Amino acid sequence: MEINWVTFIAQIVNFLILLFLLWRFLYHPILKAMKARENKIASSLDDARQTREKAQKEIEEYTSKKKELDDMREELAARIRQEVEATRRELMKKAREDLEAAHQRWMKSLAEKEKAFLGEVRKKTTRQVYEISRRALQSLADTSLEQSILSMFLRRFQDMPDQKLKPMKDSVSQSDNKIMILSSFEIPEPNRQKILKIISSRISSKARTEFILQPDLICGVKIKSEDREISWSLDAYLETLEQSLGEAFDEELRREHNPEKQTDDKQEENQ
Repeated sequence: MEINWVTFIAQIVNFLILLFLLWRFLYHPILKAMKARENKIASSLDDARQTREKAQKEIEEYTSKKKELDDMREELAARIRQEVEATRRELMKKAREDLEAAHQRWMKSLAEKEKAFLGEVRKKTTRQVYEISRRALQSLADTSLEQSILSMFLRRFQDMPDQKLKPMKDSVSQSDNKIMILSSFEIPEPNRQKILKIISSRISSKARTEFILQPDLICGVKIKSEDREISWSLDAYLETLEQSLGEAFDEELRREHNPEKQTDDKQEENQ
């Protein structure tokens, strides 16, 4: 087979022209478009990377601020709890102090009422004992209760040891020799002279004596200096009665303020 070189060369030239045309009008625009697309994609990826980095940075800043806010909130909550607890303790302390003060005031008022009550009972009981004793002595021995009290007082005063009289002597000498004789009744003159004689012989011969009637002194006689006294009265005999009345008063108060115990006691009595 014989080759037609003119045709062969013409075909080669046509192929080369076709390649040039394809490259010029097809491949080159496609490559250019692909390059532009690639650059656009790279730019978008770069923007996305920057956006992601910015977002990550903002997330980190948000997390840091959130942690800081959480720490501040925790610290503030702890401080508030401490202040609330301190205020609660202060209020509880003040409430306890107010309650204790009210309790003390109530106890003081109660003690004063009890003292006044017992004093009144004591006075009334003493008057009755005094009257009954005086009438009994007058009926049985034909003598007055006052005379018996004076006789007992003079005997005790005369027989008192010097050691017990020494504080009275010292007190009288330090108080310008002033002595008061207090009595719940009028002392007859003969008995006054006996008392003055004993004072002169046993306490001080220079004593300046004054007799004073003191009705609230319970059936007795009292020799008193500035800070010392010698007395005999029915007080000692009434102390047991006063103590019993005080215990009865306390028991009544306990019953009033403890009704459950009062109910139990009644049940025990019924059984």
